[in-house]
Amino acid sequence: MDLVTLPGERSYKVFTLPEKRDEFSGKIKKKRIVQDPKRPLRRVHDRILYLLNKIELPEYVHAAVKGRSYRSNAAAHTTAAHEVLTLDIKSFYPSVSYLLVREFFRYKMKCASDVATTLADLCTYKGALPTGSPLSPLLSYFACGDMFDELNRLAVECGLKFTCYVDDLTFSGEKIPGDLESRVKSVLRRYGHRLAVDKTIRYRPHSPKSVTGCILHNGAIHVPHSRFRKARMLAAAIATTDDPALTHKLYERLAGLLGEAAYLDGRFTSWKEDTARLLKLATQKLGAAKEAT
Repeated sequence: MDLVTLPGERSYKVFTLPEKRDEFSGKIKKKRIVQDPKRPLRRVHDRILYLLNKIELPEYVHAAVKGRSYRSNAAAHTTAAHEVLTLDIKSFYPSVSYLLVREFFRYKMKCASDVATTLADLCTYKGALPTGSPLSPLLSYFACGDMFDELNRLAVECGLKFTCYVDDLTFSGEKIPGDLESRVKSVLRRYGHRLAVDKTIRYRPHSPKSVTGCILHNGAIHVPHSRFRKARMLAAAIATTDDPALTHKLYERLAGLLGEAAYLDGRFTSWKEDTARLLKLATQKLGAAKEAT
């Protein structure tokens, strides 16, 4: 494999995921462009990811870290969540530049200049992190580590807890200073990033708080009501169809949804297990229906 000639547009499959509205939840997923590395380059990305995963990360990092997840990111704020401020970095991957990636390999990893250049070439697409690579979530932290460290120092200075989950930033504590958002903006600006202002939310004490897809309330993690409502709608749709193929498809969606819900809240475990059993039966019925035709 020639690592020098491997980088480039030809090594990516680029496609657009269209805007999509979920018929059960009503939520709309915006259109987005995906740059997915093809197999030879994907193998390189997987190898680099494997090696970078050996580096110990700060407690505030929760994405692409073994043993941490969007749930652990939210759980970090259950004890300190008197007030919470959630923020989102605008167009994060496209803002993580080739130069930042190269500087990480050159100065943080102490690679030779030509090696750092080759690694940056391999890890970026048109001068930024690709949106479809499994390497991008972790590499985005390393490339922007100085910025995230500064945000963590800001939190400590204000007596707050800070976590990041890729481009999702969360601060919590007894009192969120009124100027914290502007100070975060200032830090991001100096590193070439911007806030998605419309996604900034400040939560007051005693109110339910949404943090990386989890609901924090009374010191515990809960499943968002929208997800519970969607599960009920899927179950209702299953009860009204006799089509084996549609029944199977709906059970697959429900099983996935409840698996995630049970991961957040153990009270969904029984429903998840019942659905898994019914999905197995639906799979058998679908197979029998296909054989009959």
